[in-house]
Amino acid sequence: MNKKAKIALPALLFLLPFLVPMYGADFEVSTIVTIASLFFAILVGFFIAGATSNYLRMQTLIATEEGVLMSLYNYVCLIARDRSVEVVDAIERYIIAVYEFDTLGYADDTRKELHRIVEVVDSVAPHDALGTELYANLHSAKAQLYAINQEMDLTTKEIVTQRHWTILLALALLIVLLTLALRDGSLLVNIVVSVLFLAMYQILVLVHEIDSNIFFASQLAYEPAQPFFDLTGRLHYYPAAAEKQGLLRDKKKPYRVGYVVETKRGPKRKIKVVK
Repeated sequence: MNKKAKIALPALLFLLPFLVPMYGADFEVSTIVTIASLFFAILVGFFIAGATSNYLRMQTLIATEEGVLMSLYNYVCLIARDRSVEVVDAIERYIIAVYEFDTLGYADDTRKELHRIVEVVDSVAPHDALGTELYANLHSAKAQLYAINQEMDLTTKEIVTQRHWTILLALALLIVLLTLALRDGSLLVNIVVSVLFLAMYQILVLVHEIDSNIFFASQLAYEPAQPFFDLTGRLHYYPAAAEKQGLLRDKKKPYRVGYVVETKRGPKRKIKVVK
């Protein structure tokens, strides 16, 4: 939904009780409104609970993934320091690829970069007794990274299907039509009905944002991976989308911003240092 629609739709819902002519019904409207509202509340509560459960699990997975990536780097430094730059480059490419997505459904689309990390880790060989001792831990962390990626792919799946949205929207429309029939023409009642419509709209938007991971992605604001750059001595990295959203105004400089530029050979990523 574009910005104009995000403003126009709530405004229309708020003005609806004032614009729609008064009308009534030949049946008990209040009873049907109560039943429809009950069904709506039950369904919304169920979907929010399910989506929030995935949301909370995603928090754990994101934090664990970043911890594993940092562990991989530390293990490689201890086992074979001459391969540390290579593993940092591979992990950085993975993080950059992850940040190209506005939501958290990136697991399936970043497998190429993930496999590159695994290739580098598999090519690391111990040079001394300490390296041999830590070698099993290195591959244990690698296996954990795969497990996190697989679970993340499942956790980011949307719970609310098109069929569910049809039911929710039908109930919302029914509540709107019947509530409009309960008006008595007074200003106070119209304001109460307007607030009710806005609340229903915001509830549906919240369900959509939590279910599609938009809400969680906006809360993260591209921050989870930055400690890795601190650990490896590299500048923080943000995608161009973060700059467009105004999320970089308070960030400590210098930092890097990645842009995707169209060339004759196809899209190419360019990174600019902001000082």
